[in-house]
Amino acid sequence: MRGLQLGTVTLLLACSSAEQNSTSNMTNTSGGSSTGTGGTAGASAGGSMSSGSTSVSNGGDTSSAAGTISAGGAEGGETGIGGDAGAGGEPSFGGAPDLNPGNPCAQNQLEFTPVKPIVELLVSRANRMSAEFGNSTLWEMVKGVLVDTVSAWQADVRFGLSLYSNPDPLSCPNLISTPFDFNNYPAIYDAFAATEPMGESPLGDSIVAATARLEAFQGAGLKVIIILADDNPDSCADPESDGTEDAQDLAVEAVRAARDKGIVTRVVMLDAFSSLDFVQALTNAGAETLPATYHNVYTPAELTTAYQEILTDITTCEFQLNGTVLPDQAHTGLVTIGEQQVPYALNTWQLVNGNIVRLMGPTCEMLKSSIGPFNIAFPCGAVTFQ
Repeated sequence: MRGLQLGTVTLLLACSSAEQNSTSNMTNTSGGSSTGTGGTAGASAGGSMSSGSTSVSNGGDTSSAAGTISAGGAEGGETGIGGDAGAGGEPSFGGAPDLNPGNPCAQNQLEFTPVKPIVELLVSRANRMSAEFGNSTLWEMVKGVLVDTVSAWQADVRFGLSLYSNPDPLSCPNLISTPFDFNNYPAIYDAFAATEPMGESPLGDSIVAATARLEAFQGAGLKVIIILADDNPDSCADPESDGTEDAQDLAVEAVRAARDKGIVTRVVMLDAFSSLDFVQALTNAGAETLPATYHNVYTPAELTTAYQEILTDITTCEFQLNGTVLPDQAHTGLVTIGEQQVPYALNTWQLVNGNIVRLMGPTCEMLKSSIGPFNIAFPCGAVTFQ
């Protein structure tokens, strides 16, 4: 993964014997063998929420239980006191002493790891891609940037490639595709080398086909289509439509349908020949928050930067959970970056397909610039495990 390096963080989901909700935080101590005393519960008219702690000990079996925090009551309880520090020994994990060992919630751990996404590179190979570009052509420029990008990211991303056009109306859209895989540079290089630009640009039909490819792929991970379009869209129904409203609407609806299936789309427009209103509508159709941003590129450097930014975002700010959050429990989660707690909201972070946490805009940027700890936590009962 490029940029910020994050390890897997394990959070213990735990319920007390009274079935109170609690999340645990990971802290570092220096061992010890004494157990802290629990705090006293505060009076509450609306129930209480325990906020226990899991101690990571460097040699010892120290554990301490924090007091309960009133959730809607008049005043909270007192915080428990942790045990004395010890020295030496092997790492061990202390547990909150009020847990019910027979409760399945107390026996599961929520882990999260940076997403290694499955990315469909959907690239136009319409006639216009043979246009001159400097001493070469647009096609050669795009090919050079994309194979270099794949080479740099192939250990972290399962890439697939679909080159789309419609040289034969009877087989529209005509896609030259590779399977999805890590270390897929050779297959993608060969696919580019085996064809040349021809035909028109049935963008909407091709997005539908790319969506079907990703749906059929069984591997775990965020599924993404990165669209590289070069001109006003055509359609299989009208190969010469050249950006008519029907062809544009087909592409926008195809992106919206992909989003509804949990597939993320990102848009890169080459040389901005299309209507900018259409490109914005296409981008918005697959976006989580509006207005969304597309990449309008004119040079190899700008195209390289566009792919780098997209791939950085989906591999730095997307996290795969080892459990599934119940559909009505997303709002109970809490993301912590350094000292900052970030509650669930459409513009802070989102839950995708129940098992991927996606940091949005400012939250993503906060994580990229942070050197402090990073946690994702949900209360007991909010997550199911296989």
